[in-house]
This record gives sequence, structure tokens and C-alpha cells, in this order.
Amino acid sequence: MLFSGATFGLFRGEKVGITGENGSGKSSLLALVRGELQPDAGTFEMPASLAVAYVSQELLATERPAIEFVLDGDAELRAIERSIAAAEQRNEGSRLGELYAHYAAAGGYDARSRAGRLMHGLGFTNADETRPVSAFSGGWRVRLNVAQALMCRSDLLLLDEPTNHLDLDAILWLEGWLCEYPGTLLLIAHDREFLDRIVNRVVNLEHGKARAYRGNYSAFEEQRAAELAEQTALFTRQQREIKHMESFVERFRAQATKARQAQSRLKALERMQRIAPAHVDSPFEFSFAAPAKLPRPLLVLRDQSVGYAGRTVLEHVSLTLSPGDRIALLGRNGAGKSTLMKLLAGELSAFGGVGDPAVGDPAGGGSADGGSADGGTADGGPADGGPADGGPADGGPADGASDGRGAAGEGAAGTGVMASAGPSSEASRIRAGPLSTARVTGSPFR
Repeated sequence: MLFSGATFGLFRGEKVGITGENGSGKSSLLALVRGELQPDAGTFEMPASLAVAYVSQELLATERPAIEFVLDGDAELRAIERSIAAAEQRNEGSRLGELYAHYAAAGGYDARSRAGRLMHGLGFTNADETRPVSAFSGGWRVRLNVAQALMCRSDLLLLDEPTNHLDLDAILWLEGWLCEYPGTLLLIAHDREFLDRIVNRVVNLEHGKARAYRGNYSAFEEQRAAELAEQTALFTRQQREIKHMESFVERFRAQATKARQAQSRLKALERMQRIAPAHVDSPFEFSFAAPAKLPRPLLVLRDQSVGYAGRTVLEHVSLTLSPGDRIALLGRNGAGKSTLMKLLAGELSAFGGVGDPAVGDPAGGGSADGGSADGGTADGGPADGGPADGGPADGGPADGASDGRGAAGEGAAGTGVMASAGPSSEASRIRAGPLSTARVTGSPFR
């Protein structure tokens, strides 16, 4: 049983964030709305006329052009197109006039332009529109599924972690699109800022219960914190009362003059509805161990190039890392973020250039010890753009993306320059910022 006794209603135009720990039933709630699951008890009601759109979990390897695949999301428009084709074969002139009127009312004449805007917002290029879906890697097929769902002129849109496989530019575009979406939205996401700027209501699944809150995610957290504080106060007060009553019973139940009062309190204890202690599900905690040595700087890269199987992803990388640096790696998928991390961690060897680990260590020590975490990829290919299944780089929709140049990097101990062999954007830059600690694993330079 994922949750029980859930009672809430949603209204047209609301943008609802569904929150809860993994396994609490968020995706199952969306499956219930889609009609894929039925409630074990109680009722679920939704107008039958609602047009519902959702992102397919199946990654099709069809040969259809990408833009045609996206256009398939507008099922009503495709049905009208099929009716037009049938009427043309039968030379039904009057019927064609009616159908073309319906086609215009359904936005058929600007549908291809709308599909193109959706694709471009999600990071595809003009050339990608005509490429077959099978030519894209898993991560980019997910984007096509998202575009197809957005193409549907829906009354209700269901999105389950739509920011997966999206880079920063695409996430910001999707955020703006969803804010302008006129229908009702049910959204599952683990990005609190993304939720904050989009939703105006939150349904939280916790301890097998579902509770609806007004406001965005920050407002939900404030309300929930107040509830937990109130529950803690009530629990403490009740425990104090229970202890007092139990003490009275133990002291006077054997005395004839007080036995009736003791028995009355004992029955009151049995009838009392106990308040559960406030509890927060599985808080995640971690800590960083202090390093045995901390050379300054940690490492210096000079004019290095790196990639996969002879394909250069980054070239002319110059970067200095010092203890305490917080460096955010920004860039579209395929720009080389994970490749740079693997270079720093020693998982990839540079094609050229010079790398000096722990240069200037006053203690004369060698390289710095460290740790790294790999987020992995959807299809097992290199995270930044190694080919997968003979298709394009997972980090970019098209092969041969080697005509772009220019991304900049800056460390606290000096200025570095990183030129990307893939297409670049305004977000494709490395800036010093308070995001996370840059650490180096082993010594990749020997």
C-alpha cells in the first residue's frame, strides 16, 4: 500500500507539484490519473472530455523524421489530416471544405512552426528536425518525447521529472513554457527552484498519506514546518499528561479512598487518542573527511585536449584549481562537462598538453587525494557525448559537432581557458561560484 485515505480535489488551471520521498507513490498517482491503475478503495473522478498529455516512457527507434514525431503529439490534428487525405481520394469537395475549416481552427497551418519552436527550446537544431528518431541517443529521444507531450493541446499535462536529460538552457526554457501553459499541470520534480517558480499548489505524499497545500514549494515547506512544530508541542504535552495520569494510578489504585479515581484515569488512558511524534522521512546526511594534505594549488592544466576514441571533446584546456575553490561547470549537453570531470579524476588521459598535480606544495607532497561521484548516463555511453549504438553523441543531437569554439573557465588561483570542440552557448562556461567543492581523484598526470 503506497498511500491510503487520500482525499483532495484539483481545479482547472492549477499547477500542482507532487512531492514525497522515492517510493511514496508519486508516479503511481500519475498512473492513476492516466487510467493505468485503479484505486484499491475509494473513488477517483475526472471529466471524460479532458485531453490528457504525458511523456511516454518508451524510447522508440522509429525512422520517422523528428519533427513528424513531435507533431504526432497533436492527435486531433493528425486525425483531421487523415480525414483530409481520405476525402481527397474520394473527391468529396464539400467534405474537404469542412475539414480544412477544422484544420485551420485546430492550428494546423502553424503546427509545424509550433513543433519547431518546441524542439529548438529543448536544444535541437534546424538540421535535427529532419533526422530520423533512431539517429538520436537515449537522452535526446527523451527530449523528443517531452516535445511530443508539449505539442498536444491538452487540458491536463502530466510530467514526471521532465528535467532529466535537460541542460540548463533547456530547463530554463521549459520553466518559462510551463508558466505560460493555460491548462492544469501535475508535476513531479526534485528541483525545488523549478517547482517554486511553476507550481501554485503542492500535494505531499508522506507516511502513506496525501496532503494538499496552497502555494509554491517554499510555502509548503513553511506550512509543513509549522505543522511539525505544532505536532511536536502536542505530543510533548500529551506525554506529560500521560506520565502524570500513570503516576497517579500507580500511587493510588491500591487505596480504597482513591481507587475509583485511579480506575477512572486508567480508563481515560485507554480511550485517549495518542498523538504520534513528529517525524521527517529519512534525512540524508553526508560529510567530507579532512584531507591528509592540502597542496596549493591542487593542480594546473596547461593547453590540454581530451575526448573519446580519437574524437576530441575539449581542447586547449587551461585551468588552475586551489584548495577551497567552488567551481560550477555549465554548458549544454555535449559541451564537455563530464569529460572535464573525468580528466580531473584520472579516468581519461589527455591527448596533449601538460598537467601538473599539486604544483607548489609547500610540504613537497605529491598529488592530492580526493573523491568523485558519477551521475551516469541513460544509455551507458560517455556522459558528455561518446557515441551510443552507432548514433550521435549522447550529449548532442547530431554527429560531427566540431565547428563550435569558445568557452571560458576561471579558477580562484588564476585564469584558465577551455575551448570546446562541440557547439557552445552562453551557458557553456565555467565560472567560479559557491556551488560545490572541486576535488581531484588520484594523479591523472604521470
